[in-house]
Amino acid sequence: MANIVNSVRAFVLEKCEQHKKNPKFGHYDYWNDHIKRVVFHAVNLAVLYGADAEIVELGALLHDISMPSELSEQSKQMYKAKYETLMSAVFVD
Repeated sequence: MANIVNSVRAFVLEKCEQHKKNPKFGHYDYWNDHIKRVVFHAVNLAVLYGADAEIVELGALLHDISMPSELSEQSKQMYKAKYETLMSAVFVD
């Protein structure tokens, strides 16, 4: 599961870097100004309340992921593949 969290974190960080460079998104630093803080607080609350910190971290990392209408077809396929990988790891028979 740690590999999935690391992979998703790297993916989200890359996405945030793309947004930061894009004037369409106001060069806003989503990672440092928002997502990193959300993840920090979510994981702390998970530990405090006995939740699965890795699952909570994944949710926190992905909570502001782009809407599908903003994505190219190639990006949609990449998101779908990552989602299916995540779901197969989380919901093991």
